Amino acid sequence: GKKLVRKMELFSKKFGPDERRLIRFIEPPDVRGIMYLTWSYEDIERDDDMWIFLPAESLVRRISGGGKKGSFMRSDFANEDIEKREVDDDEHRLLRSEEFSGVDCYVVERVSKKQKDTNYSKRIVWVRKDIWLPMKVEYYNKRGKHFKTAIYGGFKEIKGIWTITKIMVETPRKGSKTLMQYDNVDYNIGLSDAIFEQSNLKR
Repeated sequence: GKKLVRKMELFSKKFGPDERRLIRFIEPPDVRGIMYLTWSYEDIERDDDMWIFLPAESLVRRISGGGKKGSFMRSDFANEDIEKREVDDDEHRLLRSEEFSGVDCYVVERVSKKQKDTNYSKRIVWVRKDIWLPMKVEYYNKRGKHFKTAIYGGFKEIKGIWTITKIMVETPRKGSKTLMQYDNVDYNIGLSDAIFEQSNLKR
């Protein structure tokens, strides 16, 4: 019966084929200033880098291996869910085509090539045929049981880029749900490289 509300800013930038992403928490006061920095690499031989900055301790901590399986700020997202996944991170299998919420989708099975680094034995993804974005993802644990589901919505075209503005993740066995909403989305605004440097997290 509890409800937690968090407000945050998210910045991301392409560095050649790679991508860096910074999440900064703004509200409420007990989480203000907490930051997550991820560097996602196209090269699947390189493990993505992830750090968290905890302002109360003025501490930057690296999140690696098992830490990426942990919950993201007590939500139904795992830390690994906020990393950008490259196509080549997974083996893909087209299962079928079907409608979801009246929209034609491809249903694709994704299995991580690095099973030791993930909570999931597989993901089943419903991908819209028109704009190539997910509408639904089912997550399966290492025992092959379906244990949580993400529903994507609020599709908007912003500066010619189709964008998801709502994600609802539900974990029935925990009786919990997380709604992530994106407002004030913009693209190609010329972000400084320095925003995404690990050394700047403490500033």
